[in-house]
Amino acid sequence: MGVVMKRTCLLYISIFLGLTVCLTSLLVAVYPPRPDATPPQPPLFARVPAAGTAALAAAFFLTLAAAAGESIVTATSERALVGRSLAGERPEDGRRIAASGTLVAEGAVLRAPFSGTPCVAYLYKILLTTSGSSSTTVTDCWGYMLAPRTSRRRPE
Repeated sequence: MGVVMKRTCLLYISIFLGLTVCLTSLLVAVYPPRPDATPPQPPLFARVPAAGTAALAAAFFLTLAAAAGESIVTATSERALVGRSLAGERPEDGRRIAASGTLVAEGAVLRAPFSGTPCVAYLYKILLTTSGSSSTTVTDCWGYMLAPRTSRRRPE
């Protein structure tokens, strides 16, 4: 998870810096000095900081818009994944999936440290079974998670 977050931050910093450079260049190019202007326009070295400041502000908001668009696309695709999981579709090899199920507390329910919300800790494993001359099963991914308990009723 940390590597993905670092890549995403680097991506948005790159987008921000690239937009800033492009917008600064565009602003300087669009408004060249005109000798016949009254009052005369400042020279290039004086216009670049002003263009850069305007470009920084514009690049900031454009980067936020790009991040918002990306989060909308991600949320939509994740919602579709969960919908397919709830519909019972069989997962395809090599594609992202969402898994759904019911958590049942087998022991005492935990309490969240600050809110006091009842929680259930669970272990998940994703197994990869290879086929061929000899079938082997390998744990592809595993971990522990903590989920809030939404029902106080125990299943019978």
